[in-house]
Amino acid sequence: MLVSSLLITLVREYCQNCHYPIKTCLCEHIQPFEVPQKLVVLQHPSETNNAKNSARLVKLCLPQTEIYVGENEGDFADIIQQVDTAHCAVLFPSRGSKAIEKHILKRIDTFIFIDATWRKALKVWCLNPWLHQLPAFHFESPPAGQYPIRKAPQPGYLSTLEAINYIISRENPELKTPLIRVFHYFNQQFLSFRPDNQD
Repeated sequence: MLVSSLLITLVREYCQNCHYPIKTCLCEHIQPFEVPQKLVVLQHPSETNNAKNSARLVKLCLPQTEIYVGENEGDFADIIQQVDTAHCAVLFPSRGSKAIEKHILKRIDTFIFIDATWRKALKVWCLNPWLHQLPAFHFESPPAGQYPIRKAPQPGYLSTLEAINYIISRENPELKTPLIRVFHYFNQQFLSFRPDNQD
């Protein structure tokens, strides 16, 4: 009986909508919206159940976001078939990438992001040569990162959510997205419960 009671207290209750624990439910802060661009996230499997992952927040705020979980070409077969190289770009700081701030992307309507730690993002990039056929861009003057619950490998690196927010704000200057506001609340909630948990 004592064991059963203990197990019950250890089971977390999760919100059926945002899927975060009830104590950190984000529903009242989520304001779903849409953008004209197609947003594709290639998510490394290690991020799928990571409580600190920011792509989950993007999907809640931008339901149109397509998230594909995997690591190599076979995992991304569905999205590869849909890619139009003339209208698609990947956000990744590769050797041949260009500073997005110096380009007007009138023909680009699909943006691909890699959601992973830097080391694993590089692995996904290397294992997917189809990405190398797309125009690649990096950020030359991004805003300061605001992701205190995870350490960036170096200054200037952004979380997936921050990168997406930067792109859609740039491509839709008239739009005031709620992404960063929700992201701030998410970080505050996480820190309040697990102040020493950083990776």
